Amino acid sequence: MLDKKDAGFYSDTNTFHTTDYCATDAEYSFVINDTWGDGICCGYGSGAYKITDDEGVVVEGGSFGSSKTELFGSCGGTPVCSHAIKNQF
Repeated sequence: MLDKKDAGFYSDTNTFHTTDYCATDAEYSFVINDTWGDGICCGYGSGAYKITDDEGVVVEGGSFGSSKTELFGSCGGTPVCSHAIKNQF
């Protein structure tokens, strides 16, 4: 696990959050949960998440229900220098 944030950590509205990690070459899962069950996009705002690496966007989204899991990366191949997880709420 690279990181875990408690519920409410990203509670500031209209705020762009960026976190950079130096990750080894592996498969990762990004899990985002929403207490109200309406995701972070569309119904009550325009939030989104985006995970990028040195080559560009790996996964992105914002429209989901209570939870969304995104898998990315792989074992073998070119090592990953960093993954930036960018969230805007």
